[in-house]
Amino acid sequence: MKSNLYLLLLSCLFLGACEKDPIVEEEPLATDCLVQQVISYYTSEYNKQPQSRMKHVFSYDNQNRITQIVRTGLESSTADYEAVTIYHYDDKGRIAEVILTSTYDGPGNETIYTYEYNEQGQLLVRRHFSVIVNCPTVELAKVEYTYGATNEPDSSAFHSMRPWQGSDLFHNLSFKSTYANGVMTRVKTYPIDPEFQFLPYEDDIRYDTRKAPFSASPAQPALMLQYETDGFVLNLPQLHNVTSVTRWSEDGRINFAYDIQYTYSDKGYPLTARQKYSQGNFVEYNFEYSYTCSK
Repeated sequence: MKSNLYLLLLSCLFLGACEKDPIVEEEPLATDCLVQQVISYYTSEYNKQPQSRMKHVFSYDNQNRITQIVRTGLESSTADYEAVTIYHYDDKGRIAEVILTSTYDGPGNETIYTYEYNEQGQLLVRRHFSVIVNCPTVELAKVEYTYGATNEPDSSAFHSMRPWQGSDLFHNLSFKSTYANGVMTRVKTYPIDPEFQFLPYEDDIRYDTRKAPFSASPAQPALMLQYETDGFVLNLPQLHNVTSVTRWSEDGRINFAYDIQYTYSDKGYPLTARQKYSQGNFVEYNFEYSYTCSK
């Protein structure tokens, strides 16, 4: 489980923007709602039945901040799986620490993310630690952020360990982000480490104008900066719903592209989301949402 989390972190990007208008449709404002539960699963070209079904249950404090997510397996093969994510906030209401545990990691073993801010309240560093019982705590990775004139993070640097070279962190990747209409819609990724080379690529991300599942929870920049190209429909939080992602290699080739199709409730929030690739034999990710609403 920890290795999966580490590999996932290696693939994290940080959202940016192009000069294109990301708005693709006009929709009425939605009533404020909070996600209570999400069911996720995938299907494939060879098996149309739902696979790896998971239930995600969310808890909030009296300020609508997410305090806990409990994930459980719904398949017989994963019936013993439970993962718990706990969110801690500082005295200024900012995310300070995230702790992940699971039954597959073993008792007492944890994955921890910490967040460091400057005097202006901007996130400067996010650190990723592994805590294993009877072993020293190890820092696996960190991300450093810099900000542009609009006080939005316009670049970031990802550092990670080379386990075969000790505990030092090496600068592996850099990301360049810009913004349009207040949403992050493009990011360019550059390899830095000579042992981790590939052609730079750019993600073009488009949105609708509906409210995203977690948009009623207070803005948490430390979480908004975490972008994952797979499974980001569950990412926390986004103001609008991602409708497509296209990844362009520096040589002009499309590495991959997919669309996300939604159905909506009468209050304007997604009830279902289906992520479908336009090329190749990729799986389709599906999400089903349930809410409590203020009206």
